[in-house]
Amino acid sequence: MTTKTKIHAWRTTQPFLTITVKGEPVPWQVYTRQGRPSIGILAKKAWQTQIQVAAKQAMVEKFRDGEPLTGPVRLTIRCYRSIPDWAPKSEEARKRWVRLHLTMKPDAVNFAKAAEDALEGIVMVNDSQTVEIIASKGFSWDEPYTTIQVEVLIED
Repeated sequence: MTTKTKIHAWRTTQPFLTITVKGEPVPWQVYTRQGRPSIGILAKKAWQTQIQVAAKQAMVEKFRDGEPLTGPVRLTIRCYRSIPDWAPKSEEARKRWVRLHLTMKPDAVNFAKAAEDALEGIVMVNDSQTVEIIASKGFSWDEPYTTIQVEVLIED
């Protein structure tokens, strides 16, 4: 006897919302320290607050009531970090440096996780509504920034 597993096929008509946040993206990670909050967690919370402010503004502009979504969503999160001052200055050496450092920590999914957590209660009721995430990380030649695209998914 064979059993068939139903695979959900999702479709979307167009991006529901696109949010751009200027500033250095900060990954989600376990911050452990006794006593005061660590610098890392404070930086992550500040970045998440920037995302929340931009998300609230975008939701109100798109919908007067700004109510969060209740169905499944796809998130595309692209984080572009600044290139440190100590990185090579010549264009060719800088390109090699970027190729090498793109494969180093922090992981793209940790940036996405921190961004997804910031959207909870604003763009979507709960982050468990995210059924698909596309995450990428890179470096910006100019200013660091993050773009978040939210798509409402409809079952085919």
